[in-house]
Amino acid sequence: MKSLSSFLITSAVIAASTTASAALIAGEIVLVGFQASGSPSDSFSFASLVNVDAGTVLYFTDNGFTTGTGFRGVSSTDNDGNEGLVKYTVGANALAAGQVVSSLSTNAANGAWTLTGLIYSTGTGHDFFNWTIGS
Repeated sequence: MKSLSSFLITSAVIAASTTASAALIAGEIVLVGFQASGSPSDSFSFASLVNVDAGTVLYFTDNGFTTGTGFRGVSSTDNDGNEGLVKYTVGANALAAGQVVSSLSTNAANGAWTLTGLIYSTGTGHDFFNWTIGS
């Protein structure tokens, strides 16, 4: 019984440490709001469904995506394809599961935004993507 308890405790510690540093997977970051009449640009909010470590980088774009060629109009000299590209770096406070973050947030402890172009919507049928690059 003692060895079973030790095994379970050890397994739990390993699982917890693995989960804490695991890369995000599809569906763990969700768009929860989009304000399409902003000036000079629109704004959006996202939430994390899992805890996200400080320093994690998330990207958002309103650029269209084509299978086989990737994001439309992207080249070695134009990384946003004439659309908005937003980089969000999670701050020292990290993100707790369920926490909502606005693209208008300026609290550096929560995260930092880097913009290339503006995110905006012309009305209907506009694309909006989010991704991260795993380690």
